Amino acid sequence: MQKKINFKNHKKDLIFLPLGGSGEIGMNLNLYHYNGRWLIVDLGLGFAELDLPGIDIIVPNINFIIKEIKNNIEGLVLTHAHEDHIGAVPYLWSEIKCPIYATKFTAEIVRAKCREYGFLNKMQIVETHPNKPFQVGEFNINMISITHSVPEMNGLVIKTEKGKIFHTGDWKFDDEPVIGEVTNEERLREIGESGILAMVGDSTNIFQTEPSGSEGEVGRNLERLIAKYTGNLIVITTFASNVARLYSMCVAAKKSGRKVVLQGRSLRRMYAAAKESGYLQDIEVYDEKQIKKFKRNELLVICTGCQGELLAVTNKIANKTHPHISLLENDVVIFSSKIIPGNEKKIYALFNKLAEMNVNVLSERNEFVHVSGHPSRPEVMKMYKYIKPKIAIPVHGEAIHLREHCNVAASAGVFNTVNIRNGDVLVIDEQDTRKIGKVESGYYAIDGNLILDSGNQIIKNRRILRDNGAVFITLTINSKKKSLHDSNITAPGVFEDIEDKEILDDIKMNLAKVFSSLNTLDTNKIKSSLESFVKKHVHNLIKKSPLICINIVII
Repeated sequence: MQKKINFKNHKKDLIFLPLGGSGEIGMNLNLYHYNGRWLIVDLGLGFAELDLPGIDIIVPNINFIIKEIKNNIEGLVLTHAHEDHIGAVPYLWSEIKCPIYATKFTAEIVRAKCREYGFLNKMQIVETHPNKPFQVGEFNINMISITHSVPEMNGLVIKTEKGKIFHTGDWKFDDEPVIGEVTNEERLREIGESGILAMVGDSTNIFQTEPSGSEGEVGRNLERLIAKYTGNLIVITTFASNVARLYSMCVAAKKSGRKVVLQGRSLRRMYAAAKESGYLQDIEVYDEKQIKKFKRNELLVICTGCQGELLAVTNKIANKTHPHISLLENDVVIFSSKIIPGNEKKIYALFNKLAEMNVNVLSERNEFVHVSGHPSRPEVMKMYKYIKPKIAIPVHGEAIHLREHCNVAASAGVFNTVNIRNGDVLVIDEQDTRKIGKVESGYYAIDGNLILDSGNQIIKNRRILRDNGAVFITLTINSKKKSLHDSNITAPGVFEDIEDKEILDDIKMNLAKVFSSLNTLDTNKIKSSLESFVKKHVHNLIKKSPLICINIVII
């Protein structure tokens, strides 16, 4: 069992503790500690994998924060407005209740998301500005503008008495970012010259040996593709938070004489926040109700659902359940996004549905319709050249990415590299950087309006239902324990009512025998005995272990 860490013994230590994003891509949550106080950087969500039936979204497990350090949190600083960095705020902020620091655009997105949950008026959101340092308790923070696929992405220089940390956030080098500023590389050199103790850096594309590519290039290719398909409806799906891509799509549509229709609440929210923050001022979009005013080949529909999310717009269109948009043969659907590892099955299933409809499906597999907002290996090397940290702490990646990033950092001349995972408690010290233990980490599943622990029985039962089916039994007895009616059995996903009638009748007969052998009216004991029998009997018959649900009515 993991020994509990007494953080009072480490009051003067500078500590880094990731609770999300170090071991997976997405769901970023990082903690910094100094002088007994804590700073949170980012609070993001992730996409659920297929082992979580009915779940699309996961968020970090923050039990450690709630139980151990809630009263010592100085604030939450958000690097940028991507869902994997801010998406968990509406779900988890009410458990933390600390001030939030973000630039105007990111703050607008957070406000829009939290307004829907009814606690916006309880939140303190402080708008910050790049290159204007601000104090968050024990931490002096300076935001540094770096290019990404969303406006106002900022790396953080976090200054303490123990030294300075450069937290990169998500970034890339791009001479044509479309939206936002080109990274000021001279400023990065200045930061490096000022002396950086540790760099906590993005590992997503560490295996990519070529430059990550330019948003400007993608924009020009989208113009070519949209101009090519002149007689068809075009649907493009992308990440709602990729404002640069949204702008490129709208420009391409305008050049081809098409009207843009936005579909998806998160996409409309992002568009409104961008407008409010001074971006996309020359872009005009239309509501879905206005679709009938135009011919199909005059429309470009931009929608959510690029990762195959079941409830998103792209899936509704593919399943022919969207109330306003339908696809015809030779229409075009463009997936202007990355196929995120873990989402392949859902996305390819969507591709196949569209292909069955004889729709043209374009994605990063067959067209240049996406570039990453994350740095490739040469860009990471270049960043190390500028920052020159004494310690490298790779984050934002799976295990294989983090290990390779350590190798790259070492080859760049950083000899103190740390391969870290969610829950690891790392003391950052120039002479003695070390892990001192581990705290609880993991994730919660967002199930509609519920937040479930990943080991919740609801999720376990869904897995059983999915893989093994269920057996439902109702037994009505009187107070003298005499059965008044035959037991009623249904077994969806296990047995057919008609074809397997003999099997079900046999189970009923044996249930009656088991029941008659019991000398109790304790329903829990009756259920336990009957469940044990049914489990063994069904497993012996078909080698399956379905969910057993027994209902007993005493009259």
